[in-house]
Amino acid sequence: MIQWNMLEISQNTSGSSSYVFLVYIALIILFVVRRIIRGIRGRKYKRSRILMPPVIYLFLTFIYMFADYKLYGFYYVIFLIFLIVLGVLVGLKFGETAEFFYKDNQLFYKRSQAILSLWFISYIGRLVIFLYLPNVMILAELLDVLLSFTTGLLVGEAIVIIRKEGEFKNKQVESQNN
Repeated sequence: MIQWNMLEISQNTSGSSSYVFLVYIALIILFVVRRIIRGIRGRKYKRSRILMPPVIYLFLTFIYMFADYKLYGFYYVIFLIFLIVLGVLVGLKFGETAEFFYKDNQLFYKRSQAILSLWFISYIGRLVIFLYLPNVMILAELLDVLLSFTTGLLVGEAIVIIRKEGEFKNKQVESQNN
C-alpha cells in the first residue's frame, strides 16, 4: 500500500503499489503522447495552455526536490533550483523556435517537442529510480539534474511563446494595414 511519505514509497513496492505505479505511468504516457501529437500538428493558442503545463511540471519537479532535501540536504536542492533558473535562461532561446499560424481564423502555435520529450523521459526515469532502485544514487542525481534543467527549459519556452504571440498579432495587424 502506498503511504503518503514519499520516502516510504520506495521501501514498500509490493503488489498494490506496483499496480498504482503502472496506472500512474500509463496516465503520464497518455498525457505526454497526446501533448506531443498536438504539438506537432499545432495547438489552439490560449494563454492558459501555455502557462499551466510548466506550472504542473514545476510542481512535479518540486516533489522530487522535497524528497531530495531529506536525502541530500539543503545545498543539493539549491543546486537543483539553480539548474531550473539556468534552464529558464536557455529555454528563452529555445522558445524563439515557436511558430504561430492561423487555421480557420483561430491562432495556433507549435513548440519544441524535444524539450517535452526529454522532460518526460527524465521524469519517468526518476520515478522508476525513486520507487524501484533507491540505492542507485548517481543515476538518481543525474536524472534530478536533467529533470530540473528541462523543467526550466519548459518554463523559459512558455515565457517566450507568450511574448511572441503579441509580436505575431502586431505583425498581422501591420500587414493588414499596409
